[in-house]
Amino acid sequence: MKKDKTQTEANPLPAQENLVSLTTTYSDHLDMSVLEGALPGSFDFYSWGSVQLQSALPKRESAREKSGIFYALQGDPKVFITVLLNPSSDLSLYSEMGNIIAAKMSLSLEKPQETKPTVGINPVRMITPPRVLNELELERMTAIDSPQLLREYHHVMGDRIQPFQVLIVLAPDEATGNA
Repeated sequence: MKKDKTQTEANPLPAQENLVSLTTTYSDHLDMSVLEGALPGSFDFYSWGSVQLQSALPKRESAREKSGIFYALQGDPKVFITVLLNPSSDLSLYSEMGNIIAAKMSLSLEKPQETKPTVGINPVRMITPPRVLNELELERMTAIDSPQLLREYHHVMGDRIQPFQVLIVLAPDEATGNA
Protein backbone atom coordinates (compact mmCIF):
# COMPACT_ATOMS: atom_id res chain seq x y z
CA MET A 1 0.00 0.00 0.00
CA LYS A 2 1.48 3.29 -1.09
CA LYS A 3 1.26 6.10 1.47
CA ASP A 4 0.67 9.75 0.87
CA LYS A 5 3.85 11.76 1.60
CA THR A 6 2.07 13.62 4.42
CA GLN A 7 0.82 10.38 5.94
CA THR A 8 2.94 8.75 8.63
CA GLU A 9 2.39 6.15 11.31
CA ALA A 10 1.95 9.01 13.80
CA ASN A 11 -0.46 10.81 11.43
CA PRO A 12 -2.56 8.29 9.46
CA LEU A 13 -4.74 11.02 7.91
CA PRO A 14 -4.17 11.48 4.17
CA ALA A 15 -3.49 15.01 2.93
CA GLN A 16 -6.68 17.04 2.38
CA GLU A 17 -6.04 17.61 -1.33
CA ASN A 18 -6.00 13.83 -1.91
CA LEU A 19 -9.21 13.08 -0.01
CA VAL A 20 -11.61 14.18 -2.75
CA SER A 21 -10.34 11.73 -5.37
CA LEU A 22 -10.14 8.71 -3.08
CA THR A 23 -12.79 6.01 -2.88
CA THR A 24 -13.29 3.04 -0.60
CA THR A 25 -13.39 -0.60 -1.57
CA TYR A 26 -15.71 -1.56 1.27
CA SER A 27 -18.52 0.87 0.39
CA ASP A 28 -19.67 -1.44 -2.42
CA HIS A 29 -20.41 -4.07 0.25
CA LEU A 30 -21.43 -1.92 3.19
CA ASP A 31 -23.93 0.76 3.93
CA MET A 32 -23.46 3.04 6.90
CA SER A 33 -26.17 1.22 8.88
CA VAL A 34 -23.63 -1.59 9.45
CA LEU A 35 -21.22 0.89 11.08
CA GLU A 36 -24.06 2.44 13.03
CA GLY A 37 -25.10 -1.00 14.24
CA ALA A 38 -21.53 -1.69 15.35
CA LEU A 39 -21.55 1.24 17.81
CA PRO A 40 -22.04 0.05 21.38
CA GLY A 41 -25.39 1.08 22.85
CA SER A 42 -24.24 1.32 26.45
CA PHE A 43 -21.55 -0.10 28.71
CA ASP A 44 -20.23 0.19 32.24
CA PHE A 45 -17.10 2.30 32.46
CA TYR A 46 -15.14 0.66 35.26
CA SER A 47 -15.93 2.46 38.52
CA TRP A 48 -16.55 5.75 36.67
CA GLY A 49 -20.21 5.24 35.83
CA SER A 50 -21.73 4.19 32.54
CA VAL A 51 -21.73 5.31 28.92
CA GLN A 52 -24.99 5.47 26.98
CA LEU A 53 -25.63 6.07 23.27
CA GLN A 54 -28.20 8.85 22.92
CA SER A 55 -29.09 9.73 19.36
CA ALA A 56 -28.09 10.66 15.88
CA LEU A 57 -27.05 14.25 15.39
CA PRO A 58 -28.61 15.53 12.15
CA LYS A 59 -25.72 17.68 10.96
CA ARG A 60 -22.03 18.07 11.60
CA GLU A 61 -21.10 20.33 14.44
CA SER A 62 -18.16 22.61 14.07
CA ALA A 63 -15.01 21.22 15.60
CA ARG A 64 -14.25 24.68 16.98
CA GLU A 65 -14.30 24.78 20.76
CA LYS A 66 -13.82 20.97 20.85
CA SER A 67 -11.01 18.56 21.62
CA GLY A 68 -10.70 15.39 19.61
CA ILE A 69 -9.19 11.97 20.19
CA PHE A 70 -8.55 9.98 17.01
CA TYR A 71 -8.48 6.21 16.38
CA ALA A 72 -8.30 4.28 13.12
CA LEU A 73 -9.72 0.80 12.73
CA GLN A 74 -7.34 -0.85 10.27
CA GLY A 75 -8.63 -3.42 7.80
CA ASP A 76 -11.55 -3.49 5.43
CA PRO A 77 -13.41 -1.34 6.18
CA LYS A 78 -10.91 1.24 7.36
CA VAL A 79 -12.83 3.45 9.73
CA PHE A 80 -11.79 6.68 11.46
CA ILE A 81 -13.27 7.27 14.92
CA THR A 82 -12.97 10.65 16.60
CA VAL A 83 -14.24 11.32 20.11
CA LEU A 84 -15.28 14.99 20.29
CA LEU A 85 -15.21 16.59 23.76
CA ASN A 86 -15.28 19.85 25.57
CA PRO A 87 -11.70 21.14 25.93
CA SER A 88 -11.96 20.97 29.73
CA SER A 89 -12.67 17.21 29.66
CA ASP A 90 -10.12 14.74 31.03
CA LEU A 91 -8.32 13.50 27.89
CA SER A 92 -6.90 10.44 29.64
CA LEU A 93 -10.33 9.31 30.84
CA TYR A 94 -11.97 9.87 27.45
CA SER A 95 -9.05 8.25 25.60
CA GLU A 96 -9.81 5.06 27.51
CA MET A 97 -13.52 5.46 26.82
CA GLY A 98 -12.74 5.87 23.11
CA ASN A 99 -10.58 2.71 23.25
CA ILE A 100 -13.58 0.79 24.56
CA ILE A 101 -15.90 2.18 21.89
CA ALA A 102 -13.35 1.37 19.15
CA ALA A 103 -12.75 -2.16 20.51
CA LYS A 104 -16.48 -2.89 20.74
CA MET A 105 -16.98 -1.59 17.19
CA SER A 106 -14.08 -3.69 15.93
CA LEU A 107 -15.45 -6.85 17.54
CA SER A 108 -18.91 -6.18 16.16
CA LEU A 109 -17.54 -5.63 12.63
CA GLU A 110 -15.61 -8.91 12.82
CA LYS A 111 -18.87 -10.83 13.20
CA PRO A 112 -20.28 -11.90 9.84
CA GLN A 113 -23.14 -9.71 8.72
CA GLU A 114 -26.15 -11.98 8.30
CA THR A 115 -27.88 -9.71 5.78
CA LYS A 116 -24.83 -8.81 3.68
CA PRO A 117 -22.45 -11.09 1.76
CA THR A 118 -19.00 -11.13 3.36
CA VAL A 119 -16.97 -12.99 0.74
CA GLY A 120 -13.75 -11.09 0.12
CA ILE A 121 -14.29 -8.67 3.01
CA ASN A 122 -11.55 -8.71 5.63
CA PRO A 123 -12.71 -7.98 9.17
CA VAL A 124 -11.23 -5.14 11.17
CA ARG A 125 -8.23 -6.47 13.09
CA MET A 126 -6.25 -3.58 14.58
CA ILE A 127 -6.97 -0.29 16.34
CA THR A 128 -4.37 2.47 16.31
CA PRO A 129 -3.44 4.01 19.67
CA PRO A 130 -5.44 7.11 20.60
CA ARG A 131 -4.03 10.39 19.39
CA VAL A 132 -5.16 13.84 20.46
CA LEU A 133 -5.81 15.93 17.36
CA ASN A 134 -4.70 19.53 17.08
CA GLU A 135 -7.23 22.13 15.90
CA LEU A 136 -6.27 21.86 12.20
CA GLU A 137 -6.39 18.06 12.22
CA LEU A 138 -9.76 18.12 13.96
CA GLU A 139 -11.20 20.54 11.38
CA ARG A 140 -9.78 18.37 8.59
CA MET A 141 -11.31 15.22 10.09
CA THR A 142 -14.79 16.74 10.31
CA ALA A 143 -14.50 18.02 6.72
CA ILE A 144 -13.63 14.70 5.04
CA ASP A 145 -15.97 14.15 2.11
CA SER A 146 -16.76 10.54 2.90
CA PRO A 147 -19.75 8.81 4.53
CA GLN A 148 -19.99 9.87 8.18
CA LEU A 149 -22.02 9.23 11.31
CA LEU A 150 -22.14 11.60 14.26
CA ARG A 151 -23.62 10.18 17.46
CA GLU A 152 -23.97 11.54 20.95
CA TYR A 153 -23.09 9.59 24.07
CA HIS A 154 -23.62 10.48 27.71
CA HIS A 155 -21.08 9.58 30.37
CA VAL A 156 -23.25 9.16 33.48
CA MET A 157 -21.52 9.37 36.88
CA GLY A 158 -24.11 9.37 39.66
CA ASP A 159 -26.17 12.50 39.09
CA ARG A 160 -23.65 14.07 36.67
CA ILE A 161 -24.04 13.68 32.90
CA GLN A 162 -21.18 14.59 30.56
CA PRO A 163 -22.22 14.57 26.89
CA PHE A 164 -19.66 13.87 24.15
CA GLN A 165 -19.87 12.98 20.48
CA VAL A 166 -18.37 10.21 18.40
CA LEU A 167 -17.68 10.88 14.72
CA ILE A 168 -17.38 7.77 12.54
CA VAL A 169 -15.91 8.28 9.07
CA LEU A 170 -15.66 5.56 6.44
CA ALA A 171 -12.07 6.25 5.43
CA PRO A 172 -11.05 6.82 1.84
CA ASP A 173 -8.89 3.97 0.48
CA GLU A 174 -5.33 5.22 -0.12
CA ALA A 175 -4.49 2.38 -2.50
CA THR A 176 -7.28 3.33 -4.88
CA GLY A 177 -6.30 7.00 -4.81
CA ASN A 178 -2.67 6.23 -5.65
CA ALA A 179 -3.23 3.57 -8.28
